[in-house]
Amino acid sequence: MTSSFGARNRSQAFAKRALMPRAIGLAAGFFCVAGVFWEQGRPPFIWALLITFCFVWPWIAFVLARSAEHPADIERRSVLLDSAFSAFWVAAIGFNLLPSVVMLSMLAMNNVATGGMAFVLRGWLAKMAGIAVSVAMFGLSFSLYSSPLVVYSSMPMIIIQPLVIGWTLYRLALRLGQNRKVLRELSETDSLTGLYNRRYWNALLENEYKRCGYGVSNGCLALVDLDHFKQINDTHGHLVGDEVLRHVASALRSNLRSTDIVARFGGDEFCVFLPDTDRATAFQVLDRVRVEIADAVFGQKQTAIATLSIGLTAFDNPMLFNEWFKQADLALYEAKARGRNQVACFDGDSMRASA
Repeated sequence: MTSSFGARNRSQAFAKRALMPRAIGLAAGFFCVAGVFWEQGRPPFIWALLITFCFVWPWIAFVLARSAEHPADIERRSVLLDSAFSAFWVAAIGFNLLPSVVMLSMLAMNNVATGGMAFVLRGWLAKMAGIAVSVAMFGLSFSLYSSPLVVYSSMPMIIIQPLVIGWTLYRLALRLGQNRKVLRELSETDSLTGLYNRRYWNALLENEYKRCGYGVSNGCLALVDLDHFKQINDTHGHLVGDEVLRHVASALRSNLRSTDIVARFGGDEFCVFLPDTDRATAFQVLDRVRVEIADAVFGQKQTAIATLSIGLTAFDNPMLFNEWFKQADLALYEAKARGRNQVACFDGDSMRASA
């Protein structure tokens, strides 16, 4: 039911986006045709058909798209009907030069915007059908002369329609940019904590590793593990477990610099890289995070307690990427072996820890 409700909302939004460009474009087209009809002295029923197409048809197309399961398909069909109907009026005004050229060029532009060059052919087939019906009703005539009245009545479409199409494409470009930003964030971040995900963090870390290897920078790598996280989930529930994970992420963000790179590595594991930071400073910063988590309580009953084990290593000498990562992993293992809730630092052949 939620899915159908969301689909209906998307259909309504799509229909609303299509309504205004069509309504404005056909209203401008009305004046192109009306200028010629006024000089021709057309009977009332022709005017009634023209008014219906230009001012009623946009709302019919809106209702059809809004109520459709696949509004984009309905909109493409409506664009083809726009082409057929508009070509009908082009033939009805005897292919009067200026309004005919303006209307047909705007229709072609609309067809391209709707479905690319492949859609233009379908649009021309629709136009030929509209012209055939018009010729059958009113006969075939041509007029290469456009009077001043017809020129003036064509001005609204010449001026307004390109603005409408440009404005529509601009809105689509903005929406596309926003969607790309959302997709990029989804591909780079962990949905629960808002930190970088493992894949993106690995890519960033490889860049930092190369900078360290070239001697451009140095830094410290840390692996952070929540102690007995499964027990927290089993005892207090997964909602409390999620609360703990979010709090750890918040503690890391608040204690680290904007230039530090932090990620949720998966499950109860986090990774941190502190560029241009020596071992002692990184040790102090991460121990501050450890203390903050150890002093916090979680859950509505404030009974859940969490602690962190942290393994830290610095990039001191040229080494392989896997070796660098292994040092941090060895330090993390040492922190756990010493009783957890501490920071263990890999320092050559020795380890030091805080608790």
